[in-house]
Amino acid sequence: MRAQQTFLHSENGVFHHYYLCKYLSLQGSTDLISRSLLRFKQGLQPHLDYWIDAAVNTLRPLSPLSSTVIIRALAHQETIADPNAAPSLDRLARSLSGCLNLPYISTILSKTIQTPPNKRHSRDERMQHLNAAYLAAATPHSNFLLIDDILTTGATAKAIISALRHSNPSCQITLFTLAKASRN
Repeated sequence: MRAQQTFLHSENGVFHHYYLCKYLSLQGSTDLISRSLLRFKQGLQPHLDYWIDAAVNTLRPLSPLSSTVIIRALAHQETIADPNAAPSLDRLARSLSGCLNLPYISTILSKTIQTPPNKRHSRDERMQHLNAAYLAAATPHSNFLLIDDILTTGATAKAIISALRHSNPSCQITLFTLAKASRN
């Protein structure tokens, strides 16, 4: 797979968003790629290794800056990064860290509360659930590679970007997801 690029627009600026493929909601879809992504989220093999390998092979030629730190979105039930709560994303972050020779720092992000699953919620409901939920530690790092599995409305990414920019105003943030939701 080759990285596809778009931009995420938020009140904090415009951010590069790289992703591998489009994701179709499974409601009424028999799309094999979308089903494989859901199996990745569940930590099922061979889907887990397939998506991790695809991510590594896609990001390697993009050569993120050596000062970049990898961080990941937190699962809805997490308030701090817990490899047992989001094993697929945690494994993806650790694999990218090792292959790209970039640090993965799981302690930069936290949430004040557990949030409801985003599934079946509108963009506005997602934004309301995530409003001020994320916190970011002040850090000397100035470049972040934020990873998540699927970008649907952008609510999670925007909440994390807002928290990062609040604590680290001049930081640069690049977003990478395995997929971007398609309305088609």
